[in-house]
Amino acid sequence: MKKTIYDLGACRGENLNYYLSNSDKVIAVEANPENYKYIYDKFLNEIKNQKLILLNCIVGIDPNINNASFYVHKKNYLLGQFPEPKIIDDFKKIELSHIDILELIEKYGTAHYIKIDLEEYDHIVLNRILHNNIKFNYISAEIKKINDFYLFSKFKEDCSFKLVNGHNVHIVYENFIENSAGPFGNDIKGPWISYKNFSKFLEFKLKQNGWLDVHCSLIDQKENTFLGQKYFLFDRLLNIKIKFKKKLFRWKKKYIK
Repeated sequence: MKKTIYDLGACRGENLNYYLSNSDKVIAVEANPENYKYIYDKFLNEIKNQKLILLNCIVGIDPNINNASFYVHKKNYLLGQFPEPKIIDDFKKIELSHIDILELIEKYGTAHYIKIDLEEYDHIVLNRILHNNIKFNYISAEIKKINDFYLFSKFKEDCSFKLVNGHNVHIVYENFIENSAGPFGNDIKGPWISYKNFSKFLEFKLKQNGWLDVHCSLIDQKENTFLGQKYFLFDRLLNIKIKFKKKLFRWKKKYIK
């Protein structure tokens, strides 16, 4: 079966080279028109060859909506969002076409991997996918509250999990740039963790500040262990390593030209 990756919230294509090299086709959706244009110019050959399908629209959950308002941040291209922002003065409202996530996947086919990065809207789209029996091998979304993670509970006997800290992707994974979503699947370091053990670990991580992408697999075997506390220890060791790397990067930037 051909591998199709859905990049929902493609931003400026920070992940596209990686996705293109790990799939037969990528469906990239980006609502910010300036970001869309940036991707279009950079990946024109892939678009012409239909290896990349690039859409400038909003991904939502209502099949009856054809158009909707989107909010583009006036200064930070990373922060556009579909839900109305709390600080509205920081954003410019524009009108865009809207597509229901179920319609999108029905149109372009079964997903190998679905990356959800839709500012303040990840859990809404994730919920629609998980509760409509959409098939996939891997899926990821930013999780900010433990209740959003519980959306996976209906699959808890069949799925396994890994965590990617978005703020440290470019430090932990050398081939990824800052602000990219980083790897997926078995390119993520560490074992696949059971629903029960991961739930406890994620609760701990959510008490810290960070950009936490939860990755779920329906095809990889979860680690069979009762020693759930080991994930907390590994996390502490990783944080020590990251702090050292950050200091090394700052030193190189200061003294090596």
